[in-house]
Amino acid sequence: MYNDPAALQRLVAQAGPALDLARVTAYEGDHAWSLVFDDGRGSTIDVEWDSVAERAMFTAEVSIIPAGARLPAFELLLQYNYLWGEHGGVRTALTGSEGDVVLLFDLPLADLDLPRLCEVLSNLHAIAASFRTVLARVNPSAAGSGTTVSGDQTDGLAQGNGSAFPPHMIRV
Repeated sequence: MYNDPAALQRLVAQAGPALDLARVTAYEGDHAWSLVFDDGRGSTIDVEWDSVAERAMFTAEVSIIPAGARLPAFELLLQYNYLWGEHGGVRTALTGSEGDVVLLFDLPLADLDLPRLCEVLSNLHAIAASFRTVLARVNPSAAGSGTTVSGDQTDGLAQGNGSAFPPHMIRV
């Protein structure tokens, strides 16, 4: 499938029933879709068609980081981005200055089929849920002392080994 928003539309529409999603909304003029998971939280992944790069751009909502926890949380997010060789291209980002964290993933449209789309959506949904858990454990008092995560996880990211992130948070 190359530069074909209609084909992507069909796949996204098919992904709704295949994944038992709560809702799939198409934004016709924008070649964009919003997929809502039936997970008790209403987790959302937005998909946008990029005709220039011939790719689908996925944006998964994660959470809003409270002001007191932003520095250590943002350090953790940047460390995750550094693990590009391990996470398969999933990136973290902020949507604005309010600490609203999202995950980004782009996927070439060439050879995209329903099983691959469902795999990406399911994995990105799971990664976003894991991020919510990890970010909820960020210790706000750690500001300036390096990124720390309370509980069983450590700041092993500083050594580049990814130990602060569970294995299922890595690859889409």
